[in-house]
Amino acid sequence: MIARLTGAALRGCLMALLVAAPSLILPSVAGDTAQIVAFLAVAGLILIGVEYGASSPCLIEFRSAAPINRLRFAAILAAVTLMALLLRHPVAPGSVTGAVAAIGAALGGALDFGPSPVRLAVLALPADATPEASSLLRAGLGLTLGTAATFLGLFVLWLRRSAWPGDEAINIWVLLPTFDPCRGGNMPAMLGREERLSLLAAVTVVFLGPVAVAAQMGPGAMFSVEHPHALAWALAITGVLPLSLAIRGLALQRIATLAARDVDPGASGLVPL
Repeated sequence: MIARLTGAALRGCLMALLVAAPSLILPSVAGDTAQIVAFLAVAGLILIGVEYGASSPCLIEFRSAAPINRLRFAAILAAVTLMALLLRHPVAPGSVTGAVAAIGAALGGALDFGPSPVRLAVLALPADATPEASSLLRAGLGLTLGTAATFLGLFVLWLRRSAWPGDEAINIWVLLPTFDPCRGGNMPAMLGREERLSLLAAVTVVFLGPVAVAAQMGPGAMFSVEHPHALAWALAITGVLPLSLAIRGLALQRIATLAARDVDPGASGLVPL
């Protein structure tokens, strides 16, 4: 119990650090923004601490199925940090921010082709958007999509080389606390539908997310250089949200395969708990 509570407290502190990361990197923080960030950091600390401190999961999927959530957390932390460094460069340039901006520009330029998410986002910019906003959007999307692709590749490599979740009976309630295995139907088929929905949502978000952010960019808009915190989070989420959905879909695919092996087709479809 002590180990579980200690781990929960550590995870809560890491979540608070994640929320506060842009404020720690960006050179200036407005008073109202600082208060909102502090509130969200405390809320994240409490939520994650309670969720991981409880003996049974309530909301967070794959709580005891490392390293899925660790990869998700590392991806969003990396994406938010890179976005904050990118937005810091025009105001307080340095060697680190310059390197991040250069890498982002290279990745954004490489991904700006045909019907790619970067090209669609650039085309969706408002008419009054400045060339600097276009370059910033291209670099930001290059960084966040590159980060997402890197972590997705790491997850696929790990999934192929591991026997996750092991040879023991699959505890659906622990892995997927919000999934109802008793609502009827065949368990592998239900998991397969969840898998396809997650992968479809990932593909949809990776194209529509950047377009939605670009449509709100411009002088005085919600996502602009004048509002760097909102822009940093928006750009980070456009890459990490589809990554999280893709990881969920691939994990469900593995679970559905194991469930199809373990469940008798003529039985109720429940995996032993």
